[in-house]
Amino acid sequence: MKWRKLDTDPLTGITTYHAFDSLENKTHIKYEKSFAAIEKVLNVNKNDANDNKFKFLGEDDGDGLRHVARIDSMVIQQWLNEGVDVFDKNDWPEVKRRLNDSQWRFLRTSSETI
Repeated sequence: MKWRKLDTDPLTGITTYHAFDSLENKTHIKYEKSFAAIEKVLNVNKNDANDNKFKFLGEDDGDGLRHVARIDSMVIQQWLNEGVDVFDKNDWPEVKRRLNDSQWRFLRTSSETI
Protein backbone atom coordinates (compact mmCIF):
# COMPACT_ATOMS: atom_id res chain seq x y z
CA MET A 1 0.00 0.00 0.00
CA LYS A 2 1.51 3.29 -1.09
CA TRP A 3 0.65 6.58 0.64
CA ARG A 4 0.14 9.67 -1.53
CA LYS A 5 0.18 13.22 -0.23
CA LEU A 6 -3.08 14.98 -1.03
CA ASP A 7 -2.75 18.38 0.61
CA THR A 8 -1.15 20.46 3.36
CA ASP A 9 -3.38 23.00 5.08
CA PRO A 10 -1.35 26.22 5.50
CA LEU A 11 -3.43 27.32 8.51
CA THR A 12 -3.19 24.16 10.59
CA GLY A 13 -0.04 22.59 9.18
CA ILE A 14 -1.90 19.29 8.75
CA THR A 15 -0.92 17.14 5.77
CA THR A 16 -3.48 14.68 4.42
CA TYR A 17 -2.42 11.38 2.85
CA HIS A 18 -4.39 8.76 0.91
CA ALA A 19 -3.75 5.08 0.24
CA PHE A 20 -5.78 2.38 -1.41
CA ASP A 21 -5.46 -1.21 -0.24
CA SER A 22 -6.34 -3.35 -3.27
CA LEU A 23 -6.26 -6.58 -1.25
CA GLU A 24 -8.99 -5.38 1.11
CA ASN A 25 -10.58 -2.98 -1.38
CA LYS A 26 -10.38 -0.17 1.19
CA THR A 27 -9.37 3.47 1.07
CA HIS A 28 -7.30 4.86 3.93
CA ILE A 29 -6.82 8.50 4.93
CA LYS A 30 -4.26 9.65 7.47
CA TYR A 31 -3.30 13.05 8.83
CA GLU A 32 0.08 14.27 10.00
CA LYS A 33 1.23 17.53 11.46
CA SER A 34 4.82 18.68 11.43
CA PHE A 35 6.58 18.91 14.75
CA ALA A 36 7.46 22.55 13.95
CA ALA A 37 3.77 23.45 13.65
CA ILE A 38 2.94 21.75 16.95
CA GLU A 39 5.99 23.24 18.65
CA LYS A 40 4.87 26.74 17.63
CA VAL A 41 1.54 26.30 19.44
CA LEU A 42 3.24 24.82 22.51
CA ASN A 43 5.74 27.69 22.70
CA VAL A 44 2.95 30.27 22.53
CA ASN A 45 1.13 28.42 25.33
CA LYS A 46 4.31 28.24 27.42
CA ASN A 47 4.98 31.96 27.00
CA ASP A 48 1.39 32.82 27.91
CA ALA A 49 1.49 30.56 30.98
CA ASN A 50 4.76 32.13 32.14
CA ASP A 51 3.32 35.61 31.64
CA ASN A 52 1.04 35.03 34.68
CA LYS A 53 -1.41 37.71 33.57
CA PHE A 54 -5.11 37.06 33.35
CA LYS A 55 -6.12 37.13 29.71
CA PHE A 56 -9.62 38.54 29.89
CA LEU A 57 -11.65 38.36 26.72
CA GLY A 58 -14.40 40.46 28.23
CA GLU A 59 -14.43 43.16 30.86
CA ASP A 60 -11.34 43.53 33.04
CA ASP A 61 -13.35 43.30 36.26
CA GLY A 62 -13.21 39.50 36.16
CA ASP A 63 -16.65 38.91 34.72
CA GLY A 64 -15.36 38.26 31.22
CA LEU A 65 -13.99 35.09 29.69
CA ARG A 66 -10.40 34.08 30.42
CA HIS A 67 -8.06 32.45 27.94
CA VAL A 68 -6.80 29.37 29.80
CA ALA A 69 -5.82 26.91 27.05
CA ARG A 70 -4.98 26.54 23.40
CA ILE A 71 -5.67 23.01 22.19
CA ASP A 72 -3.88 21.92 19.02
CA SER A 73 -6.06 20.38 16.31
CA MET A 74 -4.18 17.07 16.51
CA VAL A 75 -4.97 16.84 20.23
CA ILE A 76 -8.62 17.62 19.47
CA GLN A 77 -8.61 14.73 16.97
CA GLN A 78 -6.85 12.39 19.42
CA TRP A 79 -9.37 13.19 22.15
CA LEU A 80 -12.23 12.74 19.69
CA ASN A 81 -10.86 9.27 18.86
CA GLU A 82 -10.92 8.59 22.62
CA GLY A 83 -14.58 9.68 22.84
CA VAL A 84 -14.05 13.24 24.14
CA ASP A 85 -15.41 16.05 21.95
CA VAL A 86 -14.14 19.49 23.01
CA PHE A 87 -17.03 21.06 21.09
CA ASP A 88 -19.71 19.12 22.98
CA LYS A 89 -20.75 20.81 26.24
CA ASN A 90 -21.62 17.39 27.68
CA ASP A 91 -17.94 16.41 27.41
CA TRP A 92 -16.65 19.53 29.16
CA PRO A 93 -16.22 17.88 32.57
CA GLU A 94 -13.71 15.49 30.94
CA VAL A 95 -12.08 18.29 28.90
CA LYS A 96 -11.60 20.32 32.08
CA ARG A 97 -10.21 17.29 33.90
CA ARG A 98 -7.69 16.73 31.13
CA LEU A 99 -6.68 20.38 30.97
CA ASN A 100 -6.10 20.38 34.74
CA ASP A 101 -4.04 17.16 34.50
CA SER A 102 -0.26 17.76 34.50
CA GLN A 103 0.04 15.39 31.52
CA TRP A 104 -1.65 18.05 29.35
CA ARG A 105 -0.08 21.15 30.98
CA PHE A 106 1.48 22.21 27.66
CA LEU A 107 -2.02 23.07 26.42
CA ARG A 108 -2.55 25.57 29.23
CA THR A 109 -2.04 29.31 28.82
CA SER A 110 -2.58 29.92 32.52
CA SER A 111 -1.40 28.27 35.71
CA GLU A 112 -4.85 28.51 37.26
CA THR A 113 -7.19 25.56 37.69
CA ILE A 114 -10.15 25.55 35.37
